Amino acid sequence: MQRSRDTGIGQGSTAIWLMLMLMIGVSGCTITPLRPAIPEEIRMQLRTIGVTSGPTPPSAEFRLPAKGSAAGAGRGAAKGAMNMVALGLQGATEVNDGVGAALVLALGLALAPPAAVVGSVYGATVAEPTAKVEEANAVLEQALAELPIQERFRDRTFETTREQTRYSLVKLVDKEPGPNEQRDSSRPEPSFEEVDSVLHTNVEMVQLAGEWGANPSLRLVMKVQVTLHQKADGLDVAVLILEYRGGWYTFTKWADHNAELFRAELDRAYQDLAEQVVEELFLIYRFPRQTLQ
Repeated sequence: MQRSRDTGIGQGSTAIWLMLMLMIGVSGCTITPLRPAIPEEIRMQLRTIGVTSGPTPPSAEFRLPAKGSAAGAGRGAAKGAMNMVALGLQGATEVNDGVGAALVLALGLALAPPAAVVGSVYGATVAEPTAKVEEANAVLEQALAELPIQERFRDRTFETTREQTRYSLVKLVDKEPGPNEQRDSSRPEPSFEEVDSVLHTNVEMVQLAGEWGANPSLRLVMKVQVTLHQKADGLDVAVLILEYRGGWYTFTKWADHNAELFRAELDRAYQDLAEQVVEELFLIYRFPRQTLQ
């Protein structure tokens, strides 16, 4: 759905706009008014925006599961005991009577050893073999090394902004060619001098995050910073810190079939974050997002 940023609307356009609003209302969609991150007077000054990406790959953090049944048993025992102690502490804080609080805490401590035994059995059962965990880690690290994450997020932000706004956008050269690289002379890249503003996208971190345990479910977390810089006054007119959190899978599941799930979730993260950038910086109304297949 094309998003409009016009503020001056003639009578004919007004009628069309009202008809569109009515059609959207009938179809069950809603348009939510937004308060953009930059004032309207600054947005009206934007002419040609250069889009560039972070200079270095993002940092990566994987929550590794236990390697083998012995390590799984150890993690399971520790987590079982810690959970029971935590329950005792929580219960003690919710009891107003001092004696009662002490009894609840003592009960939690007393149940910690049997909880550790149960946890160790469970941890040993669900833990993946060492070789499988190490293979999965190698597959995911290789996927990170292969994927141009910074460039793909920049490109998705560029495409989404161009589709949903009427700003003039160009991709800026991010780096000079290396000693063994040649720039394609048939496709000249625009320079910094050709734009009046710069939208700098930077993926700061990619994580597979979740609770510590023998074989916990993990979710993809991507953290980005997007800065809109205005050349005329040399100021950053907006700085966005955005985060994407995806679905839950075990570590080895993320790596199956050459990290198919991991690659697909990264693609969803690019799109979701790009839409957040457009909404926060450029749009006056939020339209319903399309669900990615």
